[in-house]
Amino acid sequence: AQVPTTDQRREERKKVSRPVVVSGLSAPGQRFDKAAKTHDISRYGMSLLLPTPLPVETAVLIENPATGVRTLYRVVRVEQVGEGAYWVGFEAPDPSPRFWDKPTK
Repeated sequence: AQVPTTDQRREERKKVSRPVVVSGLSAPGQRFDKAAKTHDISRYGMSLLLPTPLPVETAVLIENPATGVRTLYRVVRVEQVGEGAYWVGFEAPDPSPRFWDKPTK
């Protein structure tokens, strides 16, 4: 999968580790809830290290436990970085300004 460059993003991401919970349906159609930590974030997206890949364009709900806000995201890239380790990039089509407990800018 092609990794977007910074100039393809609407906003530069900042390297920040924050806990989130990703919920959705896996490729076999099983519901999942995965706790993860962000690798980088912006108002429009984030990347996470997950143990299983998600198909590009998959819609998921991501919750920030610190704020209790849940937002719809879609998978925009997946890169395997090791056995059972995948960098997954997410973009929010309609980001919530309250998703992060403080602005990322």
